[in-house]
Amino acid sequence: MIGALHSRLGCSESREESEGMKMAVAHFQCAAWAFHTLPDKLPQDPESDLSSELLALKSQVCLAQAQECILEKSILDSRNPNIVAKVCSQVVEYYRQALRHLDANGSRHDHMDSLGDIVGSKQMKSWRIFLDFKAAYYSALCSLHSGMVSEESQRFG
Repeated sequence: MIGALHSRLGCSESREESEGMKMAVAHFQCAAWAFHTLPDKLPQDPESDLSSELLALKSQVCLAQAQECILEKSILDSRNPNIVAKVCSQVVEYYRQALRHLDANGSRHDHMDSLGDIVGSKQMKSWRIFLDFKAAYYSALCSLHSGMVSEESQRFG
């Protein structure tokens, strides 16, 4: 699948230099597009591992990973803390959206299978822990850079 391939390529890019980061962003964005577009083009069985709910979750995670690369580049380039804080807040928002999507689909009790039925409760728990950690980590990083902005401007409160 194209989304999985681009996601894997994004993960394998060296993010130590600018060009690698740009390629990783491009791969993660392509993966997010593929995961988002596939259900519209080729509807799948709701019980499949290609269900629209699961692909939407994967799309959100890929968008978050692309934004993480942009954040790393911003920090590497010593951007203004205000800019870094704004990029951090976008990363947090993408992970929170993925988490909301995971929680909403994981608790469904209608005729269609939930994500937990498709991937298993152990995998759901692992994803929830991962998404919770990422959202909390980038939220803390956002607070750090927001604090730096306050310190620079001498405006507190």
